[in-house]
Amino acid sequence: MSDEGSRLKTIASFRDLPLAELAKIKLESEGIPCFLQNKNLVAVDWALSFATGGVKLQTPEEYAETAKQILDEDCSAELASLEDEFPEPEKSDLMRIMGQVLEGR
Repeated sequence: MSDEGSRLKTIASFRDLPLAELAKIKLESEGIPCFLQNKNLVAVDWALSFATGGVKLQTPEEYAETAKQILDEDCSAELASLEDEFPEPEKSDLMRIMGQVLEGR
């Protein structure tokens, strides 16, 4: 992190590790340093997520408000536009790929 004396603040908690990782990646892509507390514990035993309060996304205090705003942004329009760039494959493509996979066994 930028300052060794900086305190971490929990800005969000997640039951599921993949969702926590996505939020972390989003913040890091915006230049916000962050850390996932309990990440390894929950990865070992998912049920411990309930006992520990989930995977906690933490940032230095000076980034906390900006990080919350970034996570609260509605990105649904951006995601919808990606559907045009990555159309679903044709069924014939899927069948061809599955055939290749099965033949490779």
